[in-house]
Amino acid sequence: MKEVEWVEFSDPEADLTQRLAIERISHLLARSVITTIDRTYNQRTSETTIYTNYQRLGGVMTPLQITRERDGRRFYQAFYATCTYNTGLTPSFFGKAALEKRFAEVGDKKDKDKYKNSRD
Repeated sequence: MKEVEWVEFSDPEADLTQRLAIERISHLLARSVITTIDRTYNQRTSETTIYTNYQRLGGVMTPLQITRERDGRRFYQAFYATCTYNTGLTPSFFGKAALEKRFAEVGDKKDKDKYKNSRD
């Protein structure tokens, strides 16, 4: 029960609203609420992500517990023991050539065959 300030973003064309609850003292994200409206069925869906158990890891305040709820029902919860930042990955690791090489190594046979045929 911490005091928070709410920030709201909305896109009326997409019938979407996102609200962020920022803790007043620490300025850490406490929760994120995304609300969508399905005009076809006139139905509103609210998906909430709750961030708790913040610890300083690698100089960054990191939530070690994340819970997701859809319309008030929990459907996901994760507990992290650790998190690592700035692991020394080079920008080239994310380049197209590196990604294609990695896919060729670990992609499943069906995908590999499709990829091979598309390159020929």
